[in-house]
Amino acid sequence: RARLVQTTPHLVVLDRGFYDASLRPLFAQWVLVWLSDKGISGVSHASMLAYIQESASSSPEVLADVAEHCTDDGMKLLNLAHTLLSSIFPHVLGKINRVTYGLLDDEHLRLHRADPVSRRLLAVPFVGKDVPSAHSEFSHPDVAILLTAAAYRHEGLRREDFAQLLRMQVGTVAR
Repeated sequence: RARLVQTTPHLVVLDRGFYDASLRPLFAQWVLVWLSDKGISGVSHASMLAYIQESASSSPEVLADVAEHCTDDGMKLLNLAHTLLSSIFPHVLGKINRVTYGLLDDEHLRLHRADPVSRRLLAVPFVGKDVPSAHSEFSHPDVAILLTAAAYRHEGLRREDFAQLLRMQVGTVAR
């Protein structure tokens, strides 16, 4: 029996072919809703769906429809959607929290107060189970953002994060 996904400790895509055949079309439908909400109009949903899944490999008809009806901002959004679907989502979904990425724990933060803010707040690469890399950070901003969101989803807010949010809210109410 083929291992396509891992469900423990959280969903991890183990097989890229499974992602491309089963998950990518579902994500493409969700991304299509997001694109429609962002105001891309004039391009048929079928053309947008084909473009975000195949981009430059799309049929000449799809490419012509997109080129004719999309503004520059629309094209940027379509290309971003394609990049997310084709490379960033499968990369992020293939990572295991607290093994290949994660948030620095309270003890690490206490011992390494001189670490840059980006390492203190964003997910960082791990070199093994519960062992963050000494100084590395994710270089691609979209990967860093998605892994950070996933890490906070899996790990929850750290005590210091909660305290900082509480201080900010008290400051807002006090004004």
